[in-house]
Amino acid sequence: MQRSIDDVATEAECLYCGNRFNCTRQLSKDPWQYRKSGLFGLDNNQEGGVPVALTLQQLDTLLSHRSSALLMTSFDLTQRSGDSKCETDLFVAVDGYDHVSIAVGECKDAKGEISAEDVRNMIAVADAFPRNHFHTYVIFAKTAPLTQEEIDRCKEAQKAGDRSRIILLSDRELEPYFVYERAAKDFEIESTAISLGDLARTTYQLYFHPSPKRKNQ
Repeated sequence: MQRSIDDVATEAECLYCGNRFNCTRQLSKDPWQYRKSGLFGLDNNQEGGVPVALTLQQLDTLLSHRSSALLMTSFDLTQRSGDSKCETDLFVAVDGYDHVSIAVGECKDAKGEISAEDVRNMIAVADAFPRNHFHTYVIFAKTAPLTQEEIDRCKEAQKAGDRSRIILLSDRELEPYFVYERAAKDFEIESTAISLGDLARTTYQLYFHPSPKRKNQ
């Protein structure tokens, strides 16, 4: 007889006859059995959802002062011409004074890899937005440290002479409440961020041209 964990008690009621009995005596021989439920009962399909949820949580904290911020997941974006179509894990829009900031993102779990194709696809989507109306950013998030190969791929996507638009978030940035709480202890960066532009500028300082702090002797 299977029961929900919410119904487990010393005194239990038989589902068939309604008689109440002391169930502790039934535990002497038969082992406890468990089964996955909810988010963790999806046969590992949730693995892609966890990094998305963590990234959304960090962005929501970062943009909590902006009532106009829009955060959405799993978007299929297609150019009006129909020439290019791409699926994004994240879509962020923040209304500014004279422009709208747009971010598209790709999120990976600890076993995933930010591939060259991922970078090309996200950059193609970002480039499709008219620059006279939008400031576009590309977010790559991962629930593990980023490899040097992944960092180099993303760095190449940063156009020479262009403003910073690549945002990198590893477990170091996703886990604490304040995004750069940990990184600021080891690198010369701004410890606070309140916009997508702040994230992009700090990504440049932290990942593309890092300046470690000198340790006290």
